[in-house]
Amino acid sequence: LEHQFLERLQVLIEQIQQAYQSFHLRKASILIMEIAQTCNIYFDNRKPWVLVKSLETIPQMHAVLFCSLYGLKILALASSPIIP
Repeated sequence: LEHQFLERLQVLIEQIQQAYQSFHLRKASILIMEIAQTCNIYFDNRKPWVLVKSLETIPQMHAVLFCSLYGLKILALASSPIIP
């Protein structure tokens, strides 16, 4: 699941870069919102608050938190040209 999430973010990053390079700010902002939705769905589906309750699933929780923070970083960087 984490690999699919990270691959999806990479595809969206590339599309945002293309949108910025061609000055399509509206398309870039739509793609940025898609990153936010993708991150939200991933976090809700993986439920790290449940994974933390068992010692066996703590590594999975760490992976979920890492991926979620990475998604937030990408979201901040991608939106920085259009959000002051």
